[in-house]
Amino acid sequence: MRGLPESRQGRDAEFSPMTDRDELARDKGQRGGSCNRTACQMPNSAWWFNTSTQAYYCERCARKINLAAGTKLCVPGWTAREAREETNGT
Repeated sequence: MRGLPESRQGRDAEFSPMTDRDELARDKGQRGGSCNRTACQMPNSAWWFNTSTQAYYCERCARKINLAAGTKLCVPGWTAREAREETNGT
């Protein structure tokens, strides 16, 4: 499968728009742009803000990140400023 290293083709291959292109999207990780997950980069889908990476992800990847982390690192619709205010209590 093109676009993914062989070691990642198994479990990540199920949702990888990167298979037909090898470059990174210009709007990767930006609000309303492409998902920040390199193996995904679904266009116009990044509406979930990750408070750890300070980048935006599509809903599917954000939910996977939250599940793996065991906490809500990704929250829908937040801006970077809103996340800072929430985590700093200001």
